[in-house]
Amino acid sequence: MADDDRIEDVGDSGGEGALLREQVDRLTAELEQSEAAHRGLRESLPLAVFFKDVDGHFIHVNEALCERVGRSEEEIIGRK
Repeated sequence: MADDDRIEDVGDSGGEGALLREQVDRLTAELEQSEAAHRGLRESLPLAVFFKDVDGHFIHVNEALCERVGRSEEEIIGRK
């Protein structure tokens, strides 16, 4: 069962399910907007920016880092 299905099933008496769906949709849209703003900031920085997972693998690099090390994003992502 998908998360969306569970949300629709939650206490639908009196429109509570619709209200919950509306709140989830609003928060999802806000999160997507925030992520897009942060992504734009990271990509526009002239500084090398990267994120690694708990195992030390690169999961995000910006263009400045790629240029600095002379490799493409595809060559870096997933490496330690």
